[in-house]
Amino acid sequence: CIRDSHMPPPDRLKKIRQEILYNSDEFKDIINAPGFKQIYGSIDAEKLSRPPKDFPADFPDIDLLKFKSYTVLHTVESQHILKEDFETYVLKTFRELYPFNRFLNRALEQ
Repeated sequence: CIRDSHMPPPDRLKKIRQEILYNSDEFKDIINAPGFKQIYGSIDAEKLSRPPKDFPADFPDIDLLKFKSYTVLHTVESQHILKEDFETYVLKTFRELYPFNRFLNRALEQ
């Protein structure tokens, strides 16, 4: 199972949400990319029932800001491990994850 998770403390979570607020189209492009969706599906995390504090409730992509963490999951089936192209398979899964990680890390660097 390949799992990537950003379960940041409140100050970092706020930075990630701000980055999504300011760059929601970029974030949506990343999580809706065909390769990303095929491998990871969608963000696998709990959501707030209401908009987070200090964020506009009328933001069109408010659901993206309601996540309590930013986690994606991909299960590696055992038959993949035994195939000759396993290295290629793993590289593809991480290649598709890279823009997601880069986006979240950029938020934390600010």
